[in-house]
Amino acid sequence: QGDPSVFWDAVDGYERANACLFIDVQLGLPWELTAEQQQQALRAYCERMFGPLRLPYSWAIHDDDHVHLMLSERMTDDIDRPPAGHFKRYNAQHPERGGVQKTRDLQSTEWLIEARAAWAEEVNKQLVAAGHEPYYDHRSLETQRDEALERGQWRRAAELHRLVEEHEGPRIAGMRRRLERGEVELADLPQYAQIVITGNDLIRRENAAYMRRIATMSDDELRLMQADDIQRIARERLTGRERTELAALEQQQKAEH
Repeated sequence: QGDPSVFWDAVDGYERANACLFIDVQLGLPWELTAEQQQQALRAYCERMFGPLRLPYSWAIHDDDHVHLMLSERMTDDIDRPPAGHFKRYNAQHPERGGVQKTRDLQSTEWLIEARAAWAEEVNKQLVAAGHEPYYDHRSLETQRDEALERGQWRRAAELHRLVEEHEGPRIAGMRRRLERGEVELADLPQYAQIVITGNDLIRRENAAYMRRIATMSDDELRLMQADDIQRIARERLTGRERTELAALEQQQKAEH
C-alpha cells in the first residue's frame, strides 16, 4: 500500500527460518550527474531488471556516490493474501493456497554479470544525455586493461593497472564516515574494520603515488613499462600452430645463445 517498511517488516516476520530475506545490490553513482539524473538512471535500471518479474525492491542513495538496493525474490502476483500467506511456500498446483513464487534467476553468475552490464548501460545513457563521456564498464580492471593494451592505449592501460581496494560494505563504510568526522578513533573500531580501513587507506596512497608517477611518463615509456604484458597478450592471441612454431624458435635461439 505504498509503505515499503510494511513489506520488509513482513519479510522479516513471516519468511521461513534460514530463508534468503532479500538480495542486497550496491551500485556506484557517477558524480557528474545531478541527484535527479542519478535517480532517472536508477529507475530505468530497476524497471529493466526487476519489472518483468514484478519483484519488490527499495533503494536509498548514500552520500551521493552509491546506492543500496534491497530486492525480494518473490514475484508479485494478483492473488490477494494476508502477510503470513504471502510468504508461505509456493503451491504450484493451487497457487491460491500457497505463498508467492520465488525466482531463482538472481542466484546465477549469469544474472550478476547481466545486472552489472545493465547498470553500466543505464548510467552511460544518462551521462551522454547530460553531455558527458560514457565511462562506466562492468568488466574487471584486468579485462579492460588487456583491451587497452591490444589497442595500443598505453596510458589508459597503465591507469587501469592499479591496486584494488577491499570492498568495505555498508557497515564498515559507516564506521569510516564516523572516523572521518572525528566521532571515533581507529582503535575504537572492531579489529576486522581496522584491518580493512587501514589496508584500503594504504592502497589509496599507493595508487595516488602511482598515478602521479605515470602522469609524468611519455607514451613510449609507458609502452616499455608494460612490455611484458603486451607480449603476454600477443602470445595468448596466437593459434596453436603459431605457438608451437614460436616455442621452437625460442628454443633454437636459446640453444644458439
